[in-house]
Amino acid sequence: MKALLLTLIIVVVVLCFAPSAETAKPQDMLLLGAGAPGAIPVNLYIDMEAGTGGNLITTTDASNATKGSGCTYSLTPDPLTRFFIDATDLGALLKPVSVGGTVYTGSGGTRSWRWDLDTAFSTNTQDVICTVTTNSQRVSVSALIKTSLNVNTFQNHDLIEIRGSSSQDCVLQFKDNSGGGGGYGFLAHGVTTGGSSSGGNVVATTTNTTYMVTALYDSVAGTCELKVYNASTKALVGTSTGAVISTGINATSFRIGNNNHAGESDGKDFWIDQVLFDWTNARYPLGI
Repeated sequence: MKALLLTLIIVVVVLCFAPSAETAKPQDMLLLGAGAPGAIPVNLYIDMEAGTGGNLITTTDASNATKGSGCTYSLTPDPLTRFFIDATDLGALLKPVSVGGTVYTGSGGTRSWRWDLDTAFSTNTQDVICTVTTNSQRVSVSALIKTSLNVNTFQNHDLIEIRGSSSQDCVLQFKDNSGGGGGYGFLAHGVTTGGSSSGGNVVATTTNTTYMVTALYDSVAGTCELKVYNASTKALVGTSTGAVISTGINATSFRIGNNNHAGESDGKDFWIDQVLFDWTNARYPLGI
């Protein structure tokens, strides 16, 4: 009898406090009670669901799209010139995540961020920068990424960077050099505090396919690596290892963008969506 009464009380509480269909965002799910089975705890979730499609991204857009706290946003350049909010959704999260007690599935989205590689734009470097105090030497990241790039720009595109002091860098990078023998796909790229640069093997991918890419900044081990998954099948496509970073360096900022050694190609773009950062647990792979 007591067990039945307790069950009825729990049901009443949930029905009273659960969000209505009219007020709940389609990409959000409120977490009530002790936890949601299978949800991955993360520090930051950027869902790109802010701003107007076709407009250049602003710091306000980035802040409004971010679940979690700690980011101070800035832009390089300010304002941006070729990094847009786009009315293209790359899909839901592969697994639900929790931020500060709220679970998000990423479903029902209508936006992503798009880098336009047209030669008409004069500035290659395009970064949305989150300056943050992690107090951690290990940080993981994941994102959904797609590109229409299918020509040989013979360039490396730095898409997401986890940075430490003295320009230490773990970069989620894309290489477009299939004709030159360098490969076409994602790789990990590391830069030490002394400026030494190293790259991992290229994980081969195909154009106009959405991938979930996850990377790990590990300044305890002194490594930077990434894994690539097919977003539709959740199958592992490959792992890029061999990139080196310095040890003992906390991560201090995250950069989402395309840096100044990215090649230009008319009519070609990169899209990014569903970005996660975790420095409390540095779960890796993250997002799956």
